[in-house]
Order: sequence, then structure tokens, then C-alpha cells
Amino acid sequence: MTRRTAIGSLLILLLSAASAGAIDFKGDEKGEHPGEILAIDTNAKTFTVRIVKLEEKDTHVYAFTDKTTIKDKETGKALTFADLSVGDKVIITGRHKDGKRVAIEIVVKPEKKKEKGKS
Repeated sequence: MTRRTAIGSLLILLLSAASAGAIDFKGDEKGEHPGEILAIDTNAKTFTVRIVKLEEKDTHVYAFTDKTTIKDKETGKALTFADLSVGDKVIITGRHKDGKRVAIEIVVKPEKKKEKGKS
């Protein structure tokens, strides 16, 4: 195989993988973060989350899209953006896209109610 043929084959392989979604040339970073919702902007369809990761606490603003899924962790029931509340404990799976954080999935953790008489 000549060098030109090898380079051409490699280029075709890379382009095929990129069109199939196997390679992401945009450098989007996908991650899962546990946190607590601090604010919700229904007009902008964004929400602010205090991310709790090991000893580090940070806040991130996520955009909500029509493709974002929301579910209750305990029941598995599908929820809507309107079901989210400030103070909800969540696990966000998100992606960086065009310089913004976009929520792919939001899992709402159940509230732990304190029993009467116990602290």
C-alpha cells in the first residue's frame, strides 16, 4: 500500500466514524453531576445547580431542551420542567455545547423526610 493510499484510507475511515457519531470533533464534554437546584428560569428554560463533587462545591447553569428527559429516581416516573423545584436534589447528565451546559437527563432524588421526634 502506498503512502497516498494509506492516507486516503485513513481520511475515509475518520470521516465515516465522524458521520456515524463515533468521533466528536466539537470536543463536547459529557458528565454526570449530583447537586441541588438553586434557581429556575422558566422563560430562559435554564436552571442553576449547586454541584457537589467530593469536597468541591460549584454552581452550574444548565439549559433545558426538548430532548432533555426528567425522571423521578424512586418511581422512574417521567417528569416535566414544570415539576422541578428549587431545593430538589438531582443528578444531572449534561454536555457542553456551543459554550453552554445543556442537560441531557435530570434524575430527581426523593426527599428524605425527617421522622417526628428525630433530628
